[in-house]
Amino acid sequence: MNNISPETLSRLGTSLVFAEPALVSPDTAWSCHLPFAFWLVEALRPNILVELGVHNGVSYCAFCQAVAHLGLPTATYGVDTWQGDAHAGSYGDRVFDTLRAHHDPRYGSFSSLVRTNFDAAQTHFSPGSIDLLHIDGLHTYEAVRHDFETWLPLMSERGVVLFHDTMVRERDFRVWKLWQELSGHYPSFSFPFGHGLGVLGVGSRLPDAIDWLLRQTSLGNRGAVVRFFSVLGERLETRSGMARALRDGLQERERHKTQVHRLMTEVSELHEQRASATSALNACRAEISLLKTSTSWRITAPLRLANQKIHQIMDSRTTPDVSTVVPTPVPESCQTELKQDYPLREAWYDSELPEVSLVVLNYNRSDLTLACLDSLWEHTTDHRYEIVLVDNGSDASDFLQLAPSVVGARMVRLGINRFFSEGNNIGFEASRGRYVVFLNNDVTVTPGWLAPLIRRLINDPGIGAVGPKMVYPNGVLQEAGAEVRLDGSSCQFGKGGDPLDPLYGMEREVMYVSAAALALRRETFEQVLGFDLCYEPAYYEDSDLCMKIRQVGLRIVYCSDSTIVHHESATSRDLVQQLRLDTVVPLNQARFLERWKPVMTGEIATLAGLIPPPAPPLRHQAELPDVLLYTPYPLIPGGGERYLLTIAAGLAGLANVTLATPYPYSRLRLRTMGRELSLDLDAVDITTLDQATKFSSYDWSIVIGNEVVPAIPAKGKRNLFICQFPFPVPEQVLVDRWSYADGYERVVVYSPYVQRHYSSLLSAVGKPKLPISVVSPPAPSVLAPDAATPVKKFMILGVGRFFVGGHAKRQDLMIDAFQKLVVLHPEAELHLAGSLSTDSEFRAYFVDLQKKAEGLPIFFHPNASPEQLARLYADASLYWHLSGYGIDETKEAYRCEHFGITIVEAMSAGCIPLVVNRGGPPEIVQQGVTGHVFESLDDLVKISDRILSSPEDDADIATLRKAAMKASKQFSSARFTAEFLSLMELSGR
Repeated sequence: MNNISPETLSRLGTSLVFAEPALVSPDTAWSCHLPFAFWLVEALRPNILVELGVHNGVSYCAFCQAVAHLGLPTATYGVDTWQGDAHAGSYGDRVFDTLRAHHDPRYGSFSSLVRTNFDAAQTHFSPGSIDLLHIDGLHTYEAVRHDFETWLPLMSERGVVLFHDTMVRERDFRVWKLWQELSGHYPSFSFPFGHGLGVLGVGSRLPDAIDWLLRQTSLGNRGAVVRFFSVLGERLETRSGMARALRDGLQERERHKTQVHRLMTEVSELHEQRASATSALNACRAEISLLKTSTSWRITAPLRLANQKIHQIMDSRTTPDVSTVVPTPVPESCQTELKQDYPLREAWYDSELPEVSLVVLNYNRSDLTLACLDSLWEHTTDHRYEIVLVDNGSDASDFLQLAPSVVGARMVRLGINRFFSEGNNIGFEASRGRYVVFLNNDVTVTPGWLAPLIRRLINDPGIGAVGPKMVYPNGVLQEAGAEVRLDGSSCQFGKGGDPLDPLYGMEREVMYVSAAALALRRETFEQVLGFDLCYEPAYYEDSDLCMKIRQVGLRIVYCSDSTIVHHESATSRDLVQQLRLDTVVPLNQARFLERWKPVMTGEIATLAGLIPPPAPPLRHQAELPDVLLYTPYPLIPGGGERYLLTIAAGLAGLANVTLATPYPYSRLRLRTMGRELSLDLDAVDITTLDQATKFSSYDWSIVIGNEVVPAIPAKGKRNLFICQFPFPVPEQVLVDRWSYADGYERVVVYSPYVQRHYSSLLSAVGKPKLPISVVSPPAPSVLAPDAATPVKKFMILGVGRFFVGGHAKRQDLMIDAFQKLVVLHPEAELHLAGSLSTDSEFRAYFVDLQKKAEGLPIFFHPNASPEQLARLYADASLYWHLSGYGIDETKEAYRCEHFGITIVEAMSAGCIPLVVNRGGPPEIVQQGVTGHVFESLDDLVKISDRILSSPEDDADIATLRKAAMKASKQFSSARFTAEFLSLMELSGR
């Protein structure tokens, strides 16, 4: 709750919101809203309170508990038939009797449980008499609208109406639809967690506290209120989840006992059958022995030998060899003849209101994809389903092979290979089902495959994801669930076994199931931000996903009742050489272990900050300006992305912000970027440039680029161009974009260094000069405000992307320098951190660095999380920066560092920066005051040696660290946002 203002905290933080609820239940989604229920009663102090749809009474008794605690003269009424409905299910008097046993002794003096239907109960209330109405009955659109409209005349001028399940879209729940209509006409506030809770102000004279709450959405403070109550509610929901897990565990244990008893009985019977069969076998053996000693057996021996040879020849031609655990080879092309009619597809395929979405990726293997689709149409039943077919940037010829499949699948054409993780994330966001199943295109399904998976998810809310039994095409078992060992290697249970073995015929909890076939609820996938971008292009994404699901308290389950056939690695086999995937496995293995090994060993239980709170639905606010941000670059954590996305986060609440890219990305990825960069991007939309500009106009557009002219023409009424640095471009590109800069009113650059070179190059190409503003990138402090300098280790740190060309960070030269320094200081360590992209050339460079560092105390941290980077900064004594080393600025200025965000981050943690005297870094680091500037590697080693040889409490060293920390504060995010808002003539919050 660190980001909540004192005013907000004083309004919300009453003693009552921290109270323990007297009635809890594992079977309610209301647990996380109970603190708000307490606050609401205290803020509204209703004279009459009515709840429609009481069920087990958790929410109603919370209202009553608050009334009793505050000693209010409130009359409360809980209205329900206590017979159930289509959504709550049917139940008898036991629920009502249990509730009365709790309710009557505590609240019977002022509360009445009214056992009737909602319409009949209206006659007991006068118009304008009810202050608080909670509608939580049947959740169809017609029912909830009827309840609201018929009870609205009974609401007072102080009236507030609550709607639960405003975020639920499964089955025929339609509260969300009515909420969208009403929240546009009345003051409102919504909580996105706990299935969604909407607060509607229908009265004309609302109390001050209620009026303040409903105004928070328009004031941009909604997120703080949501976080406050979500944190309080999460504690109660966790407790309810534990109660559910305990109850379900006990029930499961009883089921196991019953099953064990049945199995023991069956084993006993099998022993008897075995004894009988053994007796019969012995009799047969005696008879065969007599036969083999007969004259006829000896005479026919040559004939039997000839017959055996014939069968061996025939078998070698037709029977696959299953003696070793080797999957059947996948042919270069396996053309599938699609049928004209699929009766089951006609019966169960539903593109409008599917229960289940099947997401299938294709990348240049339309033959495999068509075989997969054929099996899905042939064998998928029991649930209305859709197929979202994501073409992941296939060649035109391969894409056109899929054209016939649009009859029974919805095509999403990406135009670029977004790889497994992001391709599936985009497919997920294009889907509509309550349940989602991810399928590799080298999978074919079998009859009855879907129902067991979905049944597990429906019947057991403690299951987060479920996977089927996977077999090879030759019938050998491939996987019955899996785990990652502590060394990072993967173990597929049962691989090479008999799929009919009873050992693999029982459902059980596992560490993970392969995403070749993985089913889960929609909200679960969204909650954990889908497949993580840090494992691109391939491997460990599914293991990581399942670990994240386990982090939110849900189980991963292997379902033996569902079987699919999987041509293992058939999809990725063609990519291995193209993308050098052989270099990916060890990198992603290390990445997985760096994130999860402390959890796997029990060192810690949860990873803080990995799973952010749920994001509210995007909502366009007509009164705010519309701002378009465009980047032509891949959306991965880096300096340029931090720059642009910090603008986006700063504008959220002041404008409707849309981030556009040339090709699709998912909102899940954008939220993951926010997590990695510690930015709140939940209110930022993301789409392609074509979609963004097709139907919308913008008050402002902000475009980022690496050339002297923008990559696209201006798209807004007013326009800014951010030039990171004017890299050289082919003359034809310059000619093609010659007029693009004409629509921009100003150029924004990172540093005076960039400003000088941009102005010079603009003049050289003959373009009129534009106003140029220097807005240095934000570099948030690694330490808490006013934190003391951390205790430093004998450690040197370098942070920057692992890549070659351009303004490369030159980790190779750092290793060269460290080889000399480690002779003087054997206890020293060098740590190299930074993002590593999917580019095969860059990964090859990374592998070369690892080889070069062999035998030295050098540690690599590719794609380190923000928490890991913070620890590295806090531990490091020195920070090295060598981008631009050996470069002649007059000839290749673009190969020098343009600014140096990581330098500032290191300074904020008390690291002493040592930067090469090139580019923008010397403008940040003041020689001898906040750090050191050097010319050669020998100078770097000498300066490092001198600092490492000094005692840590040396006064000069301590002064240097404090000065660096103080100087870093001028590059805060608040300063950056304020400067940009000033350029755009917008006022901050």
